[in-house]
Amino acid sequence: MVKLFCAIVGVAGSAFSVRVDESDTVGYLKKEIKEKKPNDLKNVDAKNLQLFLAKTADGAWLDGAGAAAVALDERGNPQGCMWMNPTLWIKNPKYFGDNFQPFGPAEGEVHVLVVVPGKGKRCRADGWFGESFLPLPKKRKVDKNKEEINQVTRFFEMRDFPPLAHKKIEYKVIMERKAYRVIFTELMKEVQSSFEYVEPGKVSEPGKDSNLIVTGNPGIGKSRFYLYCIFQLILGEREDVKKLLPYELVLNYGSDFRKYDAERKEFVELDGEEVVSLQTQRRVLRLVEATSTQLVGWSGVSILFASPGVKGIKDFAKCTTHCLQLAEDDLVSRYDIFGGIPRFVFTRASNVNVKNTLVEAVNSFSAMDIISYARSNHSVKEENYSDRVLKMVPTRTDFRADYHLDFLSKHIAELVVGKVHGESLDKISEFAITHDNDDSGITSVVRGKIYEMLCHKWFSLPQQKELHFRSLCSTTLDDLTIPQEMQTVRFTALDKLQLAQGWTYYRPTSKTFGALDAFISDGNKCYGLQMTDNAAHRRSAPPMNM
Repeated sequence: MVKLFCAIVGVAGSAFSVRVDESDTVGYLKKEIKEKKPNDLKNVDAKNLQLFLAKTADGAWLDGAGAAAVALDERGNPQGCMWMNPTLWIKNPKYFGDNFQPFGPAEGEVHVLVVVPGKGKRCRADGWFGESFLPLPKKRKVDKNKEEINQVTRFFEMRDFPPLAHKKIEYKVIMERKAYRVIFTELMKEVQSSFEYVEPGKVSEPGKDSNLIVTGNPGIGKSRFYLYCIFQLILGEREDVKKLLPYELVLNYGSDFRKYDAERKEFVELDGEEVVSLQTQRRVLRLVEATSTQLVGWSGVSILFASPGVKGIKDFAKCTTHCLQLAEDDLVSRYDIFGGIPRFVFTRASNVNVKNTLVEAVNSFSAMDIISYARSNHSVKEENYSDRVLKMVPTRTDFRADYHLDFLSKHIAELVVGKVHGESLDKISEFAITHDNDDSGITSVVRGKIYEMLCHKWFSLPQQKELHFRSLCSTTLDDLTIPQEMQTVRFTALDKLQLAQGWTYYRPTSKTFGALDAFISDGNKCYGLQMTDNAAHRRSAPPMNM
């Protein structure tokens, strides 16, 4: 059992204690609070109480004075305090954990703030929006030698504004821009597809979760488009809106959630439990303006209208309206280096700067780090530079369900392996051979490439080497002594190869030669090499025309 001190928000001197078990839910705590304060809460259903952790930003519990003076947001909820989900346990790590105050609460502490909600506020739709689109005649000159022709665009006027990040109340006219019509059409296609989706092979209610983002630099009209979308949905004149299956329309800004009551043409303010209930429904269309306290975890369709963060804005700046024009050889070169990521290939930044950034990313990973990262099945992330080194390769249609990691390019793999020396080389080789029976696919791709690169590196070492190998069609090992002086030749096509004098190591620049990773010629014989870290490996490949 734990002893929690609670305080009713807005009621001075209302602190009281409640005992609950750690395994009880927050919903059960609400019932205990209701029973403890029957007079103060006599007209309130326990489930409608909203509970918040009484913690400051630095993690300290509030005292009685702090609880009485807590600042409230526009909905009357304590600012900066975590809302407590009624379905979670008291011992949830986000709340009180398993070992909350084993010696009892400190004197004067308050742990839970209780908000007693009023009845959901209602706002008529026509209190915010006009009743219809209005025509606006415009004249457009199509040619200096021709007369102006009349055009008609449409607009509607805001009477007031719903909760919004950028109201700009001095600008109440919303013009129907062509871009608005185009984007809204595409959004409705996605919404209809999500509402009507039926999972193959399963008998269930249609619908799937889907998150869409309308984004762009600040000031381009996202908030105006947000209002335009609301207006089109409540107006219901468009055919693509009429085709939608019955759904709940929810407006969301921060902690403010409003559901549209189509019968009464009103927007109804929602409390926490009503929000939780809607989160699980498949046919909910939520329009999110700028930010939300419950951004993820919805089963319906959520459309976020927001500017990218600072990091996102920098990324947008790298992708200009027109692609950088590159000569074909420069384009191929950049592709081979960066692995086909458009943002890196077409960047207008200095080639030296971009390559330096790549080197910095590579230096943050060792070959063993790459193998460990693949084994942990992490996704690639911008924060740790892994998106500059690795890519996620889907092994099913839905890459989120099953994928493996691979190097973005052969050049990057070579840079990673190029840092391997001495004992590290032996360590990684030993690791690769030890795990030669890994058929999971999680690490096999990167291990195989690292092993191949290590073999290339070993052949390039300026020393005499003893090569123990077996033919693909044989089970016995053969030996080959390779002299210290062996030159390396890189090639792109077999028909351009010329037999060199003496020992030569021919290494292809791309994977277009069937099962072969390299050739060794001693001037008389030519050995085709295939590197594998699996002793029992069998490679199926068509014969090569040599």
